[in-house]
Order: sequence, then C-alpha cells, then structure tokens
Amino acid sequence: MKDPRIAKYIRALTDRFPGTIAVTRPMCDGAAPGEVAIDLLNAPVDPPMLVYEFAREVIEELWGDDPHTAFVSAISPEQSAKNHAKELADARRARVVRRRRRAAPRKRASAR
Repeated sequence: MKDPRIAKYIRALTDRFPGTIAVTRPMCDGAAPGEVAIDLLNAPVDPPMLVYEFAREVIEELWGDDPHTAFVSAISPEQSAKNHAKELADARRARVVRRRRRAAPRKRASAR
C-alpha cells in the first residue's frame, strides 16, 4: 500500500467496527495500479448497508473528488469463519505478538 490514505481508511473502519479484521489484497485483473481490495472480516450485517455507508463517508473525507484506490467488502462473522479461517488465525496471532511487545518492560541504560 503506497497511498497513506489506505492505512487511515482501514484504521477508520476497524475503529468504527470493533472486533473486525481488515485483510488487504490486490484488486483483480484490469484494476489500476495501486488499487487495493479490503475484506472487512466479522463485519456487522444489520443493518445491511451500515459498513458501506460509513466507508463511503470516509472515502469522501480522505479522497474528496480524487479517484479512490481502496474498495471494501463487508464479510459477516459466519462467512468470515467459514471462508477466512486462516486470515482470522493469522490476525489473532499478530495481535498477541503486538500486545507482548507493548507489555514488555523497557530496558534502562545503566548510568555510569
């Protein structure tokens, strides 16, 4: 992801919908360079367009009238568990590692 707005977009989505996991992948053939597909796993499904309406607002904030390069797919918890088990497990492992790094005490330089 070369466009820093994509990271902000993902952060806005995961902050707005706690418990979701964003998985990125390149767009299918024929897409413009730099376009990214974002699967938002464990996304809420009620009301049906909730994720897409919020995503649209964030896109307008970040990209304005410029063409946007990130496209989101909201995937329900049931479909996430059924079709994206590996991505969910990888994300959980990554969270544990990040928590351990944050919780690790810092080493102090000894004063001599």
